[in-house]
Amino acid sequence: MSLTVLAAQAVHDNIASRDIASRDCKKKLPEECLSKINCFSSKKYSPLEMSIGMVDHSLIERSLNYLGIKKYPAPDPHFAEHLIDHLDFYHKETELMHYFKTFGLIGANRLKEIPDDLKSRYLNVRDNEGKTALHWAAEITGYKIPKILTQIPKEDIFSFLEQQDNVGNTPLHYLAQRYDSDRLIEIFELLSTEKKLDLLKIQNERGDSLIHIAIEHYDLDFLNAAFKDLSQNEKDLLITLQNNRYFTSLHHASKTRVNWRLNNDTFPFLLNELSPTLKTKALKMQTDKGKTALHYAAKRPFGATISHIILQEFLATDSERNDFIRIPDNKGRTALHFASTNSGNNHIVNILSYVSGDHEKKSQLKIRDTQGKTVLHYAKSPEVIDTILQTLDDDEKTDFIKIQDKNRKTALHHITERSSYQINLAVEKFLEYFSDNQEQLLIFLKQQ
Repeated sequence: MSLTVLAAQAVHDNIASRDIASRDCKKKLPEECLSKINCFSSKKYSPLEMSIGMVDHSLIERSLNYLGIKKYPAPDPHFAEHLIDHLDFYHKETELMHYFKTFGLIGANRLKEIPDDLKSRYLNVRDNEGKTALHWAAEITGYKIPKILTQIPKEDIFSFLEQQDNVGNTPLHYLAQRYDSDRLIEIFELLSTEKKLDLLKIQNERGDSLIHIAIEHYDLDFLNAAFKDLSQNEKDLLITLQNNRYFTSLHHASKTRVNWRLNNDTFPFLLNELSPTLKTKALKMQTDKGKTALHYAAKRPFGATISHIILQEFLATDSERNDFIRIPDNKGRTALHFASTNSGNNHIVNILSYVSGDHEKKSQLKIRDTQGKTVLHYAKSPEVIDTILQTLDDDEKTDFIKIQDKNRKTALHHITERSSYQINLAVEKFLEYFSDNQEQLLIFLKQQ
């Protein structure tokens, strides 16, 4: 039942339970008010009314108390009429919110019925989650948001869009999660550049901005609209803005698995929007786990293109680029450790091509993480194993294969523990390097 229905039913029940005087009071009610009460008391409610009304049943009692109605209705029939009108007004605000929440499309139509001078009041009401009707509209039926905003005075649009709920999300944060960049673009067109920037900078309790959330799902149309008419300093601010885990937009764009084709477009777009003097610094920024954008790109199956772009745009000397590739995360793993986990060798070949000097390449492959693992311990495919070992000198290969981690496991131990369709080929690739020395092979296989 809708809250208006419940409130009117409560008034009807109170009047019906009174004595003759109360019944006389009922008879004196205006005809319009009586027909309303009789309609409510028939209890022929639609599923729509029931699903909305049961959410906030407790608000009836609060409204009755608000008007001073404790047990009996007032004898004045005009006051009884006022009570129903008040409850209709008071609860319609909350009812509107629940129409958006439960029946999003109907909520947009209900908003049309509200007088223009009252829309702001209705849209400002918050539920116990701190959400307004616009929050629910964005979350449930995002494509109606621009249409809803056109019903609001233009000068008030920003004040509704900047409102944050209990977890710090604005309506646009929820809209960004709906994979609908067209709606966001339409909203940006309703705002001035200054107001758009203010919305893009708002962060929720996790520190995520609209860009952080949207960047993993949207294409260049969204980014072009977001960065349109912004100054260089403003663009730099948005791209390097960090959330609570120290993720920037570059981290998000390099790590997502949602659509790698989008990332191959969005990542270079973001990088090109940065000031040339800021690119190197931004690429070296690390998350709370110590990862750079290169770590995430190296880990993703389709991240080789992004890895290439990162290293190509890393404007520094060869020595500085070598140091960049060497950056470890909190577990001591470099980008090469992550690149070796892919089924193909294009990642590791790509990153190694940017390491200057044969000695440096060998040195980077031998870096151990906090568990004592080298790049070879993480290798999954025969192509990656072959690429790693071919980088080393012949007299180094067998010794490198025999390196044990802190649990005394070699790379062969790790490859046999993994469930991979390539396991047989990978094991054969390891054993090839002992083909000329059976004695060394037996010693290696007996390692525990």
